[in-house]
Amino acid sequence: LQRSKKKKIFSTLAICSLIFNSIKKIEKFKDSNTIDIEGPIKVFIAGAKFRLKTPNNDNEKNINNTI
Repeated sequence: LQRSKKKKIFSTLAICSLIFNSIKKIEKFKDSNTIDIEGPIKVFIAGAKFRLKTPNNDNEKNINNTI
């Protein structure tokens, strides 16, 4: 029997603050609030499992479609 790994809460991970700080350094998103940035990230993360299962997938295209 395999036990499933417990998911970690994204907002508590160090990578979360790194991503948000990096995005806010981009001129286009400089004045964006957290909610405006969270939306596309949530969509992208929610589709991660699907992207991993799809062979020959262009991840750059998927990233651009969520922004």
